Formats: sequence, C-alpha cells, structure tokens
Amino acid sequence: MRKLIDAVLIKGLPAADIKNANKVNLWIFLWACTLVATVMMQEMQIIQNSVVSLVAALVNLAMGVTMALTYRRMLHTLDEMERKIQYNALASAVAMAMLVYGASSILAKAAITPELDASWMLTIMAFTYSGGLIAGRLRMA
Repeated sequence: MRKLIDAVLIKGLPAADIKNANKVNLWIFLWACTLVATVMMQEMQIIQNSVVSLVAALVNLAMGVTMALTYRRMLHTLDEMERKIQYNALASAVAMAMLVYGASSILAKAAITPELDASWMLTIMAFTYSGGLIAGRLRMA
C-alpha cells in the first residue's frame, strides 16, 4: 500500500520534476476550467453571442496550447525512466480513447447507444493516463 501511495504522490522524483509536473497540472486545471465554464454557460444560454463564444474558444485554445507546451518542456527535463513512464501512459491513453471511440461509434450507428460525448473521451483519456502513470511507477519502483 505504501508503494501505491508513493506512486500517486510522485515520491522519489527530483524536486525539479515535481515542480514541472505541478506546473503541467496547473495548466491542465486551467484549461479544463475554461472548457467546462464555456460549455456550461452556452448550455445555460448565458453565452448567446457568437463573438463571445469565439473569444471563449480562443481563450480555451490558448490555455490548451500553453498546457501542451508546458507538458513538452516537462518531458524534456525528465530522466530516462520517468520519461518512459510518461510516454507509456500517454500511449495507453491514446490507445484506450481510440478503442472506446471505435466501439462506441459502432454502437451509436446501430442505434444501440447514444453518441459518445467528447467530455467522456477526455475523461477516459485522463483516467487511463493517470492509471498508466501509477502502474508505471509501481512497476519501476
């Protein structure tokens, strides 16, 4: 159980790696907040103007680009083992998203299930990525 807690809390990584990971987490949080806030305001019809929607989309895009660049910068500073863990987790998340999207598309076309919402895809990717990081750190510990 202690190894699991250490893997979740990223114990054992250098302070610089933890600092960079926290920066990435902050940008992920800000990006997700702008996405959720914009979608909720559109659904509640608070945002009805297409110009405001465009501005909100551009703000979300800017947050997302900053998040991606921060993640890329973090990857370049990691040691070889942690970088391998990150890449494996990322590959697992992309693979899971492709598999779930493919299966759900087939089921939606057959009118068995409704179309999969993009928020579910992001959630699936996030949980798969997080699980991959934890599993990788447990394996490498």
